[in-house]
Amino acid sequence: QVCPFLSIMPLCTAEGPMTSTPCNLPGSSTETLATDVRGIPRPLSYLMPTSKRGQQLPGGKHLVFADDRVEHQTIGMECGAEGADSFVLAVDMFAQADAWLYPSEGEAETRSPVIALWKPSGIVTTMAEHIKNGLLPLVQGSAGSLGWPEGRLPQPVGRLDKRTTGLLLVTDNGDLTKILLARGSVPKTYVATVNKPDASDEQLRHLLAGVKIEEGRPAVALSAEVVGIEVSLRLWRGKEKRRPEVEEVEYTRYAKIRLRIAEGRKHVVRRMLAALELQVRELHREDFGGLSCRSLGLMGPGSYATVDAGKVLELLGVCGLGPAAPDLAGASSPCEEALLRRRGRAVYNALRCGRLMCRLRQGGCLDESEALKLKGWLDEHWTLEGPCLGAFRELCPSLNVQCSCENG
Repeated sequence: QVCPFLSIMPLCTAEGPMTSTPCNLPGSSTETLATDVRGIPRPLSYLMPTSKRGQQLPGGKHLVFADDRVEHQTIGMECGAEGADSFVLAVDMFAQADAWLYPSEGEAETRSPVIALWKPSGIVTTMAEHIKNGLLPLVQGSAGSLGWPEGRLPQPVGRLDKRTTGLLLVTDNGDLTKILLARGSVPKTYVATVNKPDASDEQLRHLLAGVKIEEGRPAVALSAEVVGIEVSLRLWRGKEKRRPEVEEVEYTRYAKIRLRIAEGRKHVVRRMLAALELQVRELHREDFGGLSCRSLGLMGPGSYATVDAGKVLELLGVCGLGPAAPDLAGASSPCEEALLRRRGRAVYNALRCGRLMCRLRQGGCLDESEALKLKGWLDEHWTLEGPCLGAFRELCPSLNVQCSCENG
């Protein structure tokens, strides 16, 4: 069986990656590569500010193609000088929106679609305005400071519970979120401080073999180890009135356990450890798919940073590779980075095109002319054959991602 990571990767030589790659998509020529397909149609709502996405779309138009002209007002843009053209070319918007996919080409101003936050304890992972201790103020502040476009407020990729601290990604890209949240997509590393001074070898073996929690399949850790001890000191004043300066010191030791998991069920780390009689006192996520608070330059709770566009592609590139995925925080050679970025672009484009195929086959939200145009685009640039997500699953066979056709 050919490894899906290598099936679309150029071979690496001493001079760097080769420029051609033998990648066959179902029903398409070998020249049409998932990593290089461009001008992919996208929903009009993607180009609109968040505040306008719930409104009735003009003329029933739901998809935008590269050769379309879109009215400024529709997507919340200022028209500019009086008498200026009130339309913007979709191809220009695509170039700007997709510039992060080609960070080395400099075709347009590159804006990464991802912000990394160090979530503090006591913050609820929700963007709801009515939640007092929600994430909204932190996201608004970070997006504003980093020059994020107004009206495109990023949303969290997954959740951390109220007491958990550490790395949380936010993005305005729904396709990226769908890939990163797929079961088994990328491993995440947590450090848990528990109520015992140590964890036995047997408890660690149970974590690796799988722990039965309340529902569904056992929860399995990819790795588990004790990485330190936290010591708590408590001072007691002496009871003798004649010697009040005498103090008693009570030491309590709590073990720190680092777990690496590849799933995201609710409170899964806390429940895994509780099943082994290890109650979690503190929980910190230090790593998401190889990105860490340290590697991103996050200095403490409440800090934030833009995730470099190249690193976003590398993060997508490790999706579906499982425990064999390379460490993004480690020193990678330029060749390894190029391979991961190329694979990440292919994974992302394969999902986008697969979802367009699904939309065409369902047909409910497309008018006749739009459906014909989409069919023509897919026939020329992608494929009309096979399962909607066939190419995506060839790249990431272990990921549990379904299209609407399969959901009924």
